[in-house]
Amino acid sequence: TSFRAAYEGDSTYSGSTSVVAAVDVTTPQQKATTLSLTALNTTLPLGKTLNLTGTLKESQGGKAIPDALVVVQYSPDGGTWSLLGQKITNTTGAYSIDHTPIAAGPYQYRALYAGSATFTSSESPTVSVTFSPLPPFLSPVLCISTKATEATATRPKTTTSFFI
Repeated sequence: TSFRAAYEGDSTYSGSTSVVAAVDVTTPQQKATTLSLTALNTTLPLGKTLNLTGTLKESQGGKAIPDALVVVQYSPDGGTWSLLGQKITNTTGAYSIDHTPIAAGPYQYRALYAGSATFTSSESPTVSVTFSPLPPFLSPVLCISTKATEATATRPKTTTSFFI
């Protein structure tokens, strides 16, 4: 960008023009980021809660990025991505989120950071977790057995059994 100052002059002073001054205006360079996402288990029975953790750091030097919004998404069976939740990174750049799906099958998870004026956006690698179906429900068998005996010879011994 170039600038020049000009004065038209008046009855006392004559007009003048400055030399052209060139100013290079640049935006500050954004720092590259790295976003991680991990799951402690890759297979869980349905009904159990999966804990996902991750960190947001500067790519060069590994300095933590605190107070940043991270969006975590999931995709059952490789379908469309849905919002699992949004988390703010702590002072060490870490975040954590839980998921307890209601359907068995494979799930994929990813985390996204939109970036800022200082930091570039980033996306974590995809994490795959399989939730196995619960075993079939087995009905318990309850068996009650009683034996009654009498001291008199006129009544025989009786045995009663109940099965449910």
